[in-house]
Amino acid sequence: MMNDSVDQNFQLAPLTYAPLLNSILLAAYRGPDFPCRLRLLRWLEAIVGPKRIIAPVEGQLRFSLDHRDWVQRSLLYQGVYEPEVARHIRTSLAPGEIFLDAGAQVGWMSLVAASSGARVFAVEPDPLACNILASNLSLNVPISSAVTILQMALGDAIGIREFGRSHVSNTGLSALGLQGAVCQFDVSVATIDSLVHDAVLPPPTAIKIDVEGGELALLEGAKSAF
Repeated sequence: MMNDSVDQNFQLAPLTYAPLLNSILLAAYRGPDFPCRLRLLRWLEAIVGPKRIIAPVEGQLRFSLDHRDWVQRSLLYQGVYEPEVARHIRTSLAPGEIFLDAGAQVGWMSLVAASSGARVFAVEPDPLACNILASNLSLNVPISSAVTILQMALGDAIGIREFGRSHVSNTGLSALGLQGAVCQFDVSVATIDSLVHDAVLPPPTAIKIDVEGGELALLEGAKSAF
């Protein structure tokens, strides 16, 4: 059974602070360090309740972020995650190209690709992550109009598989068949070939794969799509 209410094992649902409080918290996270800063932040967040902080990030994008997660913490503090990869995506894609983001999580690379003018298909099997991804898309109109969310996993065969959600400290470790997951549930699995055949997905011109050990199976399911 899944429970997406406030749970210390899960990342936060897409709820954010009022603008003034958001600005205060963002300034505290990104401003100069001072004694007991983190303790003060945790105390304040405990009083007002845990919510996401909306922050501007590299590329004139905006994200709602949960500081407990590895990727989102980097975006909150530095305004960027994996800058070399993001830069390569941004400079290599031409407008109108088809970018497949396999393992889109909260949408960082999807929106980086969309900001280059590419048409993006963001594949993410976790419904909580998809809700957060959709929330981040809403913060980036009109760029986000180029992004289509596909709530599913990709593999070498069509079917239903058990998906494991990892701890909030690194939600990017979530994967099909994950051992030691904090939550398991069934997800739909498609192949890239089946999505192209059914006209759900145009043949991709570029793919980012972050599926925690499922890379080979994903490529096995893409033998005729290119």
